[in-house]
Amino acid sequence: MIHTDIHTVENPTGGPTDLQVAIHVAQRLLDSDNVLSLQEALRLLLRALGAEPDDTPPADEPPAVNSPAPEPDPERLLFAAVLDAIDIPHAVTVGGNEAHDRLLNDRVMHARIALQNVLGDGPDLGPAWNARYLRERLAEHPVTGYVTTAQAHAALAEGKTWSEAVSLPAGEGQ
Repeated sequence: MIHTDIHTVENPTGGPTDLQVAIHVAQRLLDSDNVLSLQEALRLLLRALGAEPDDTPPADEPPAVNSPAPEPDPERLLFAAVLDAIDIPHAVTVGGNEAHDRLLNDRVMHARIALQNVLGDGPDLGPAWNARYLRERLAEHPVTGYVTTAQAHAALAEGKTWSEAVSLPAGEGQ
C-alpha cells in the first residue's frame, strides 16, 4: 500500500499498480536532469491517474495537409529486411523441404552479410544501405520452387485434389 497526499493505493493482485510504479519512478527521478526520463515519469503518472493529455487537435482546426511521412529508422528497415529474409513459409511436402532449405540458406547468407557489414566486419555503409542491399538480394531469391502450406490450402479450397494442390505449377522449379 502506498500513501500520498491525495491517494491511498491498494492492489488486490499483490503486484504494483500503475500509480505505484509511476510514484516510484517519479521519486527516483526527482534529482535527475534527464528531460526524457522526467517526461516519461510524468507520462506514467498521468496515465496512472487517468489524466493523460488529449493530443487531438480541436474540431475547428483543420488537419495538416501535405505533411511528409516520417522517414523510417534505418535500423528498423534493416531488421524488417532480415526478418523477410528468414521468415519464409514452410513447404507442404517433404519433397519441397529441399527447395525450401536451399532457398532459406541463400537468403540467410545475404542477411548475414548485411548484418556483418553493420556490425563492423565489412564496409561501413550504414543500416539503410545494407537494408537496400539485402532487399535487392532477396529479390534475386524469391519464394518459389516449392508449394507452401498456404498455397496448398488455397488450391484445396478451389476444389483441387491433394495431388493437384501440392504439385508445382508448370515451369516453376521443374
